[in-house]
Amino acid sequence: MTGDLLPDDDHVSRYCRPRAIRDDRILPDAFLLRSGEEYLSVNWLESFGPLSRDDAVERVRERLTATGFSLRRNGRFAVLGVGAVHQTGQALDGLALRVEHLPTARDDSHCGIRGYTEDDEMIASELAGLVSDDDIHPAHP
Repeated sequence: MTGDLLPDDDHVSRYCRPRAIRDDRILPDAFLLRSGEEYLSVNWLESFGPLSRDDAVERVRERLTATGFSLRRNGRFAVLGVGAVHQTGQALDGLALRVEHLPTARDDSHCGIRGYTEDDEMIASELAGLVSDDDIHPAHP
């Protein structure tokens, strides 16, 4: 349902444009909200059923390209644990970061990370710090 919180054990992926990647590391810029945005768009990997992480990210690739989203060859997907996102917010001034299911007509895996603003560079930095090498996947296989 729209607005439901995702379980802490689940995962979301964020497409990161090439300018938010340096030396195969995801920069905090990938997690900054743009002016006017109410949440950071992500995709719920477990919404596709019991798939491997690579297969779930492939489903996100397919879904995004089907909706007309342009994935650049040197872009990346960053995978975040939902529980880690929630804990990050609590650790930083008690912010209530939450990952909500926000399906659209064209993408039922769509979600949003809410609870911070475009001025919260510390949150963006902390979210980037959650991404390990194993959590980075190519935008194109």
